[in-house]
Amino acid sequence: MSAPARERAVFRRDPALPDLDLLDATYVTHRFSPHAHETYAIGVCLAGAEGFSHGRGSYVLTPGCVATLNPDEVHTGEAAAPEGWEYRMFYPHPDLVRRLLGLEGDPPPRFAAPLTEDAEASAGLARLHAALCGPSRLPLDMARTALFTEAFAGLFRRHARLASPRDAAAAPGLLRARDLMAQDPARALSLEELAAVAGLSPWHFLRSFRARFGLTPHAFLVQRRCFLAARLLRGGTPPAQAALEAGFTDQSHLTRHFKRIYGAPPARYGRGNFVQEGPAPGC
Repeated sequence: MSAPARERAVFRRDPALPDLDLLDATYVTHRFSPHAHETYAIGVCLAGAEGFSHGRGSYVLTPGCVATLNPDEVHTGEAAAPEGWEYRMFYPHPDLVRRLLGLEGDPPPRFAAPLTEDAEASAGLARLHAALCGPSRLPLDMARTALFTEAFAGLFRRHARLASPRDAAAAPGLLRARDLMAQDPARALSLEELAAVAGLSPWHFLRSFRARFGLTPHAFLVQRRCFLAARLLRGGTPPAQAALEAGFTDQSHLTRHFKRIYGAPPARYGRGNFVQEGPAPGC
């Protein structure tokens, strides 16, 4: 009988694609709590299966499928097979997607569904991930960027559509409160302050915000603080300092929330470095 899979999560970054995180991970018992990303979350499963919820639906990512999650879409993640799942994830920022697909000035495209059955795209993305992360990765910035652009252009062309700025008039008060938290997540804000910005009572604000964005205001703020911490870590800020600058009480407070979103503790995430030679550290 083979030994059970060992959980591991390795983040890498490519200097040619600075707005892109790459994740190589195997999870068995880890569970992602409801969360979202400020980036797209696009990935393929190499073995096992991952179950996740999105909106009112439940989905299972298996080999031959592609996870196609838009920015700010709340979802979960956990094993859907006894052996867990092994996957490769891309987290491109919307600005990178727009820039490389020639959509600057337009809203970023949005995938129609969170899961796509497309064996050809799945195989192509797995090859792309290996090319960007492997020891024989392409040496030229132009070559790596071109490979990424070609693969993602096909994926977006087949499974996404240009977004329309439909949010603007939907709930302006809720959007003002959300944007206040997003723009300065480290700032201490009370429920009463946010409700006043939205023009609602605290109770109505809580109920309406969760219905609109899929998270409570507190969960949204914690998530945005994790996003800020991740940016600081990518820039070389030590985890303890990143925690304080992002609005957490200390590093352990950051770690507790960070792993639920990124699947790895802040210190390991911060060590992700595309230009490092040799095998990536295990988890």
